[in-house]
Amino acid sequence: MIESSLGNPSQWTIEFDKLARKKAQQAWRNNTPNIHQQSVHPSSLREGDVLFYGSFVYGDIVVACSGVEQWYDMLISSWIALAIEQLTISEYQSLKNTTPTQQFR
Repeated sequence: MIESSLGNPSQWTIEFDKLARKKAQQAWRNNTPNIHQQSVHPSSLREGDVLFYGSFVYGDIVVACSGVEQWYDMLISSWIALAIEQLTISEYQSLKNTTPTQQFR
């Protein structure tokens, strides 16, 4: 897990870091962005789940953001998830090109 905050958390009026972690937990638990539970399967929401979406799932990558409107949180989360995947693909392809007989990692 990687976590990063922007700004000074002591000056936030809302604990955005906790909201983002909760969004990520929901997405990880259900292997789908938390908007899915809120819009399609609200009966799957559990005690303590947040009622705002903002997560994104791409393969095994789960990213969640909080701090702007929930639709922007989800957009930013998707950019980060896709960037992680594409950077990993770049590393993987470079490894195959430079050492074609090497086993994965």
